[in-house]
Amino acid sequence: MPFNGPNPEDRFRGIPDPRVNRAYSAARPSSGAPSHARIVVKKKRNVWNVVFYIALAVFLISAIALGALVFSYWQGQQLYRGVAETSGLAVGDITEHTEIDRIAIDWDRLRAINPDTVAWIYIPGTNVNYPVVQGKDNDFWLHHDFEGKNGWLAQFGTIFQEYRNAKNFTDDANFMFGHHLNDGSMFSAIDAMKDREKFDASRTVYILTPQGNYLLRTFALLHVDADDPLVQTTFESPQFFADYIQDKMNRSLFSLHDVAAPGDMRKVFAFSTCDNLPQNGRYVLYAYVEKSTVAGVSVGDGDVREEAFDEAAAAASTAVDRQADAA
Repeated sequence: MPFNGPNPEDRFRGIPDPRVNRAYSAARPSSGAPSHARIVVKKKRNVWNVVFYIALAVFLISAIALGALVFSYWQGQQLYRGVAETSGLAVGDITEHTEIDRIAIDWDRLRAINPDTVAWIYIPGTNVNYPVVQGKDNDFWLHHDFEGKNGWLAQFGTIFQEYRNAKNFTDDANFMFGHHLNDGSMFSAIDAMKDREKFDASRTVYILTPQGNYLLRTFALLHVDADDPLVQTTFESPQFFADYIQDKMNRSLFSLHDVAAPGDMRKVFAFSTCDNLPQNGRYVLYAYVEKSTVAGVSVGDGDVREEAFDEAAAAASTAVDRQADAA
């Protein structure tokens, strides 16, 4: 007979099973302490926040540095554009048919800005169109612009002559140095001449001085270590000078057949700039004098040069004899 009374199990309905509660309690974290998963997520979020802010700081610093560099380049370009206008030199009017004695510079105005001014260099087909100075060492003008300013606004520095050279360019070999800047200014064009096409396109160099002007023709481009002993201003004899020139022709990146023989070169100029590579090398462009308006500068045959060396040697010998007699 069926039982019509209350179901005995009904009294247990709705009453939580303590076993289930214990299992649930073990699986559910207490509200008072974060779970291990929440701790991991929070730590990851903190790490990414740190990474983000570091990246943002690096970006802002880089942007500021880039902006300062661009501004310094612009400032340098404006400065030397103004100096070019002050010089009175109109390079746009200079062609391969222009006689070098017709090219003039206002040296008084340039020296009023910078008393160390000794020359002007212009290489057609490039951005090289700058004044040249000479200091008491090879460091000062590397870090100062033509107005004598230094710091981050003077990234350009100034084209300068080797301090051991004679200011009036009477030495056999004359050296000039300039920065290789990423905007293509100063002596950057010399680095670019490692491309043979660019080298061939700019074989002429003008050196203008208060004593007169020089028209040069390039004969070698060297890529050397920073400590390569290239600088030698005078030589004991024409043969030593010719050997020096031949060495540079032998080490040149390009072999040239349209230049004078080493023994016929009376005076040479060298223009050096950094290669901006990790090994910190130098590109050095060599050129010899083809024409000159400077009094006493010979571009003829070797006889005049031999006589000049003989006279210099005789004068030196006489001086030594006099010192010996005095002693």
